[in-house]
Amino acid sequence: MRSLPRGSRRGLPAAIAAATLGAALLAAPASAHVDHPDAIDLFNGVSGAYALRVVATPYVGSLEVTAVVAPAGASGADDLGAVRVTLSARAADGSESVGPAQAAANDLSRPDDYWALLTPRQAGAWVVAVEVDSALGATRLELPLTLRERGGGFPWAAAVAITVVAAPLALSAVLARRRRSARALRKGIR
Repeated sequence: MRSLPRGSRRGLPAAIAAATLGAALLAAPASAHVDHPDAIDLFNGVSGAYALRVVATPYVGSLEVTAVVAPAGASGADDLGAVRVTLSARAADGSESVGPAQAAANDLSRPDDYWALLTPRQAGAWVVAVEVDSALGATRLELPLTLRERGGGFPWAAAVAITVVAAPLALSAVLARRRRSARALRKGIR
């Protein structure tokens, strides 16, 4: 097998780490919010001048809320202009609240999806507040939700993080060992 030039070998672990991280990011679903298998519909209808669909993944510590915003009636999406979506949540008993958080556009393929991640610390009955404002006016919804602890399942994020860190370190150790062996072999030949 042909050996890489000395400068290339030193950058190889970093290149492999970057490639692994890039592959992990590309493998992650681009729009896991509305399509998340645990997502529940909180609202799907008309509020003010908007047709809204509000979806949430109801977990303690990771409450993802997505609002899909479109103009109600016959007007086109161009009538919306700049849309501002603000999300917040509060425990029904008033013991905790999170937010408000400015929702971000989900991605280029779904420009009408706005999402935010809220981090409540307790399970139970909650109320999610969704505020939408644009050139068409403002509207506010308060939607009931029951938060639950996250179930078991495989910790994919931890596995990817460990792989991204461990793989280059292991490769670097193997390459260093090969370099030491090659140096020892050269010294023995002379």
